[in-house]
Amino acid sequence: MNQRDAVLHWLKTRPLTALEALEHIGTMRLAAHIEVLRKSGHNIRTEDVKQNGKNFARYHLIQRK
Repeated sequence: MNQRDAVLHWLKTRPLTALEALEHIGTMRLAAHIEVLRKSGHNIRTEDVKQNGKNFARYHLIQRK
C-alpha cells in the first residue's frame, strides 16, 4: 500500500492531521496527497483547528450515502 492509499484508508475511519500522518503513515506530504485524492473525486473537507496556540488542518472524508 502506498502512502496515498494509506491516507485514504485512514480517512475512511477517522479524521487526519499532518502530525498523525507523519507518525502513523510516515508522510510529510499530507496536503499533496489530499489534493490528489480530491482531484480523483474524493470529497475531503478541511477543518481549521486552533489548539494550544497552534493552527493546523484536520481533514475529513465525506462519504457518499
